[in-house]
Amino acid sequence: NTGSDPGQAADFRYRVSFLMENGSESPLSDEAAVKWTLDGNTNGFRYCVAMRLPIGPPGVVARRVYRTQNTSVDSPTYGDTDLYLLDTVRNNTDDLWFDPYRSTAVGALAPALTESIPLPSPRAGTGAVYQDCLFLDGGPEDPNTLYFSHPGLPDQFGAASYIRLAAPGGAVVRLFSHYRVLVVLRENGVDVVSGDFTNGFQATTVTSQVACRSPHTVDQVPGLGVVFLAQDGVYALQGGFDGGSEMQVLRLSEPIKRTLRRLTPDCAARAVGRYSPMDRAYHLYIPVDGNDRPNLGVVFHTEKEGWSTRTGFPVGSLDRLHNGQLIFGHNTGSAPGNDDPAGLFVISGRRAMGGSIVGDVYVENGPPTSIIKTAWLDLGDAQLQKRVQYATLWAMTTGSVNITAEAYKDFQREGLACRPYLAQPPDAANLPVYDSATIGTDVWEDTQLVPLRIGVAQQSCAWFALEVSTTDDLLLVGWEVEYRLPGTNTIAGKRG
Repeated sequence: NTGSDPGQAADFRYRVSFLMENGSESPLSDEAAVKWTLDGNTNGFRYCVAMRLPIGPPGVVARRVYRTQNTSVDSPTYGDTDLYLLDTVRNNTDDLWFDPYRSTAVGALAPALTESIPLPSPRAGTGAVYQDCLFLDGGPEDPNTLYFSHPGLPDQFGAASYIRLAAPGGAVVRLFSHYRVLVVLRENGVDVVSGDFTNGFQATTVTSQVACRSPHTVDQVPGLGVVFLAQDGVYALQGGFDGGSEMQVLRLSEPIKRTLRRLTPDCAARAVGRYSPMDRAYHLYIPVDGNDRPNLGVVFHTEKEGWSTRTGFPVGSLDRLHNGQLIFGHNTGSAPGNDDPAGLFVISGRRAMGGSIVGDVYVENGPPTSIIKTAWLDLGDAQLQKRVQYATLWAMTTGSVNITAEAYKDFQREGLACRPYLAQPPDAANLPVYDSATIGTDVWEDTQLVPLRIGVAQQSCAWFALEVSTTDDLLLVGWEVEYRLPGTNTIAGKRG
């Protein structure tokens, strides 16, 4: 403090708090006060306070010092007994501290004694920021409670800043902020939190029929809402509370329900899922068939509103870059006894299953195999067996795309292989093949609609399905079959 008038007084009060390694701030200490009166001839001099700071318990990484402004009767700030942040000592070892700061050189207002408690949930499993407040679950000891901090102060929690959730929903699995609500995914239900800090937060149960055990599959998908994996399928939480609307949970995975039945239930927590705005698709990788880590991928394409599957993608962890590109970590990585690579990998549209460095050259691996199997086609009365002779694929293609096909009858698991085909027009000259034509002799053409008539071995059946696979680019438009009943002939035209 400085002054020029003999007898000018200084009156300051101090409190100290501990910053823990988990980010929380302890309650304020007891108050310490210091007073003095300036002697004569003090013009140009500044008084400095030296004080002993308390050493915190294990886990303390810093200490905060709060102080009042000068509260003496002859000070302009007389009567202001509020404490303000003055300094942060970023260690837990120094015990001698000096206060050289002027009376008005203070920072933010200190938290009230009832608003600065230790981190209420040191073993929280999930957290999210909603309405500028940090929300944490209560951890294993308090699974049905949510704690929230003060707005903009994630290290300050009030003694009454918590919400009790309905008990039947089970423990909190994941918190996810979604527009104007906070989604609370629980072991046996879905709740949402709405409101704000000033007027209070409210928790509302959306459903008690969905069991979410996969916290790393939750993501926001445009047009669908919040998508996540449950024990019995993939769901989307849609709607809101504005304008009288209601939130609802819809199952998206009905077309692949048989695939998802292969999920390893005890390892569902290892499933990962993210939405890629670049691909406009939600990627989900799950452990199936007893595996303890993800070994099968299912992808929901938002524009086509359909599913596809991925095999051979060793996804262990999944995230996306700022441009929407998906990156993942290997599900095993480099470990003794295997040669699997470690590091980060990318999921892209390039038709190569990774690659390796041979000498000084990067060599790509072979392309992935794309497989599509049609739904079972009911050929009518099962007592009248039909003989399928041809299956025609209508495809958009360019170039010599290699196609293999297998025909299935009457729900059999093993199909009958057909001979391979090229996706070229059957009654016209072949389309030029990209990167194989001599310059100046051929011109690259746009995709064309090509009917591919695949011969099927004579077999009688009542149900029929076709499986097509290729390692090239091929866009299927539709398919049809040609069959006849035994003992019937196709009517031919009369000959002259």
